[in-house]
Amino acid sequence: DANARIRAFKSTHWVPRWTATNLCFFNDVHPIQVPYFDDEMCRWICTVPEEFLANRKLQIAYIKMKSPKAAAVPWQSFYPCNLNDFKNFNSPLTKIRRGIIKGKRILSNSLANQKQISRNWELQFLGKENEMKLIAHLHTASFKELLPESIPNYFLNKFNGQPVEYAHSVSMLLTLSEFARINPLSLKATFQNT
Repeated sequence: DANARIRAFKSTHWVPRWTATNLCFFNDVHPIQVPYFDDEMCRWICTVPEEFLANRKLQIAYIKMKSPKAAAVPWQSFYPCNLNDFKNFNSPLTKIRRGIIKGKRILSNSLANQKQISRNWELQFLGKENEMKLIAHLHTASFKELLPESIPNYFLNKFNGQPVEYAHSVSMLLTLSEFARINPLSLKATFQNT
């Protein structure tokens, strides 16, 4: 099938450029296997009928079979449905349920005078408690050995003034600080080799 061939082509040529550019960085800490980029996987995909590949049916069936607990977690795109019942997303009962959930959220936010959180970093970085934890992570001894303290301070100050523009930078610094905490020697060696 032409669609399967396009998927296989994307898996070998297009997807690695967009999704795997930094895997070598993590590979220094722990060996990584990426089966989706394997040539055997691409050849096998070309033999699977399109009806099983369309709309991620194969991946959904695999998750439901191998990890029923993961399949029961609400799927963000189809909230409050999960992998077992997302096909009922537009059913009248689910629409009523979604309406009730949204109404409760709007009412709760307006009563508490809170703005609605729409980005992951807002949950992680905003608020006094989160800010204290973030600062603690970015000022550990192992991270200070890797980067001068002025760099995290610069981006934290920028984030406080323009959170949307600098959230990604702060997130990257947080990731680096966590790697520095877990395996400082490997991270140092990686930076020295680049």
